[in-house]
Amino acid sequence: MSKADYISLINTKLPDGTQLPSSQHRETMHTDPNSIIELVYGGVVNETQAAQSIFTSANPDITYNINVYKVGRSITMGGVIKNAGASITSPSLLISDVNYECLNGFDFIGVGFIEDAFGYENISLEVSNSASSTLLFANSIQPGEIVKFTVTYPSNL
Repeated sequence: MSKADYISLINTKLPDGTQLPSSQHRETMHTDPNSIIELVYGGVVNETQAAQSIFTSANPDITYNINVYKVGRSITMGGVIKNAGASITSPSLLISDVNYECLNGFDFIGVGFIEDAFGYENISLEVSNSASSTLLFANSIQPGEIVKFTVTYPSNL
């Protein structure tokens, strides 16, 4: 939900010039799914390649399990991406849900590591909104390798 959506909820539930019942005030504060308390204390959304409700992947060999937590305009993502294919790939995921897009014109760096049979290799990743909001990984990953990561960034909404 965006700031404009919340303002609309307030304007709908709390109209000018009326005797305001407390139930309508409560709806804007905590009983409506789009209320301020639900927005600030929202739950974690789990996203996988099967759902593709937040992310879209152009590479069918990339599997992922990412937890996304949004509080106001701050978004934290953490999870696992795996190369389930037979060739080396550079993973990237398009953030296709506008509620989770990165702040326009900025890049934000996260941390992660590649786990393989030999141990761990640190990597960097970024959330970029130069052309479209995308989660980009700096390293290519081998078949069967797993990347674990976390990144926090501000959203547009």
